[in-house]
Amino acid sequence: MGMRDTTQYLAEELGMWVDQGPGPDKNTWGCALLSKFPIVNSTHHLTPSPAGELAPAIHAVIDAYGELVDVYVFHSGQEEDVEDRKQQSEYMSTLMGQSSRPAILLSYLVMEPGKGNYNTWVSEKSGMRDIDPSDWDRWCEYILYKNLRRSGYARLSRGTVTDTELQVGKFVVGQPEDLSAGLVPEAEVPQDMRFPSLFKGEGVRGHFYHVFDEPRYYA
Repeated sequence: MGMRDTTQYLAEELGMWVDQGPGPDKNTWGCALLSKFPIVNSTHHLTPSPAGELAPAIHAVIDAYGELVDVYVFHSGQEEDVEDRKQQSEYMSTLMGQSSRPAILLSYLVMEPGKGNYNTWVSEKSGMRDIDPSDWDRWCEYILYKNLRRSGYARLSRGTVTDTELQVGKFVVGQPEDLSAGLVPEAEVPQDMRFPSLFKGEGVRGHFYHVFDEPRYYA
């Protein structure tokens, strides 16, 4: 990045905490975590790669309104090596399964929903759940969670700017997870729990809610 620390810049401009995971000095492309909540602890991981495409991961613990929450950031390889993917998914599943705290995974997995290694990421071993298993239109980005109440999920189009699509999840700490929770209309959702109306319809400069055409909210 031309010797510019973009994560530090964003953290300062947005008033957030930042953790830089393994980077190019560890023979990987790197990953980072920006958090509006204090980062209490963090460990960095280089996941297994028989083919040599090391995938970086962060396991951070944040203090969210007085409750400790695990946040995992993972970026898998682009080469889609079968054995790499298998070992990396098993490594991360074991890591996530070792904690009983509430947890969120922010990830770039490059896989088809419901098939193959998906069932290692979303499994009894990891304890993680898919934020919305009915979202069929995914390949790269996935949000998984456990021991939190999910309240919202939105997909925001990248417009004409490649690799800028957003997947956004909303969760509530300190409340039990309702595994049978269904969808609720936005009118029943408190104002401060809603997604911005700015991106409804045509949105802004080509960025708009897509796939479902609107945010989703859960009871």
